[in-house]
Amino acid sequence: MYRVLLTATVAALLLTAPVAPARAGEIRASLDDGLEYRVAKRRHLRLGGRLHADSTFVEDDVTPIDDASELRRFRAILRGRFDDWRLRADYDFGLIEGWRGLYVQYRGLRRTRITLGQQVAPFSLDDLMSSNDLTFLERSLGSALSPGMLPGVSYQTWGDRWNATVGVFGNELNDQDRRQGDGTSYIGRFVYTPVRSRDAVLHLGIAQELRTIDGGSDVRLRTRPESRLADARLLSTPRLSGVDDLSTTGLEFMAIRRNLRLQSEYLRTALEGDGFDTAFTGGYVQLSAVLTGERYRYSGSGAYATAPRPRSRTGAIEAALRYSTLDLEEDGITGGVQEQVTGSLSWYVNRQLRITANYSRFETDPNSSGIDEQGSIVSLRFQATL
Repeated sequence: MYRVLLTATVAALLLTAPVAPARAGEIRASLDDGLEYRVAKRRHLRLGGRLHADSTFVEDDVTPIDDASELRRFRAILRGRFDDWRLRADYDFGLIEGWRGLYVQYRGLRRTRITLGQQVAPFSLDDLMSSNDLTFLERSLGSALSPGMLPGVSYQTWGDRWNATVGVFGNELNDQDRRQGDGTSYIGRFVYTPVRSRDAVLHLGIAQELRTIDGGSDVRLRTRPESRLADARLLSTPRLSGVDDLSTTGLEFMAIRRNLRLQSEYLRTALEGDGFDTAFTGGYVQLSAVLTGERYRYSGSGAYATAPRPRSRTGAIEAALRYSTLDLEEDGITGGVQEQVTGSLSWYVNRQLRITANYSRFETDPNSSGIDEQGSIVSLRFQATL
C-alpha cells in the first residue's frame, strides 16, 4: 500500500512542470511527449510512461478474495519515428511484468499501416482501446474470449466510413491471465461507420479469429471478477486436450452523441476437435456520459473511441454503468457462468492525471466449482501518463 501511494505522489509531482519540445539535436521534456530526442523534423525518439496505482476492497462469499493494493501498470514506453517508419517498445514493471507493445510499423502508403511484432490483435473494441482510455478500470468478463496482445504481422487500411485489418499471429510473450492454447491465429476485423461526424458516430463492427491449436497443447479459458488484483478466478474451464481449432466471432456496436456513448460487444468461441463441438459466449453493454459536457472522441484510423479531454482547469467528470456476462458451461464442461454490474466515476484532472472509482456486484450461477455465489468489489485508481 505504501509503495503504491509513494509512487502515485511522486508521479503527480513530476507532472507539474512542462518544458518546451525538443529542437533538432536536443533533448527536452514535455507532458505530452515525455523525454524527446529530435534528430530532424520527421525523426525523433520519445520516452514516456504509464502508471496505474490500484486498490481493491472485496466483499467475498464462498471463494475467499483478499483486499489488495498494487501497481497495476508501471510501464516505460519508447516510441520512435524515422520518416515512414514507427517503432514502439513497452516494458511493464507492474503487476504483470514483461513486454507489452514491441513492434515496428510502416506508414509509407496512404491510409495504410503494416505492423510487425507484438501488438494488440485486431479483435474487440475493449482490447483495442488503450488502458489509459478505458471507461472502467478493467475490461469486461467477455474479454476472456478475445485474443488480447499477440506477436505477428498485420495489415490495416481505412476510408472515410470503413476500417479493415487482417493479420497472422503466434503465441503471447507474457502470461496475460486469459485463455491458454498455443497455436497460430488468423484474424480479420471490419468496421463500418455509416454516421461519423464531430458530434455523432455510429460504429458497427465484426471480427473473426481462427486459431489452429498446436498438437499436444491444452486449451483453457478463465477470468477474474473484473479486477486483476483479485487473487481468485471464479470462472475457469478445465484444461481441454484434443482441441484442433478455436474459432471466435465478435460483434461490435457503438453510438456516440457528443458527451454520451453507448457501447456493446458479443463474443462467441467455438472449439472443434476430437470429441469437441462446444461453444462459449460472453459480452457486455455499457452506457457512459461526460457530466461536464466534453465530447467523446473517435479514432478513424483505429476504429475505437478515446477518452474525453478536459477543457477547463477543474477537469472533466465521467459516469458510466456496465453489465457484462460470461458463460463457460457447455456439453459437460463446467467452467461456470457469471454476471457482473459495474458503476464507474472518473475525474480527468488534466490530460495526464485521472482518478477513478468503480463499484461492482458479481454473481455466479454457478462458479467453476459448481457453487452459486455473489459479492462486491470497490476499486480505486490513480493514473498518470506521459
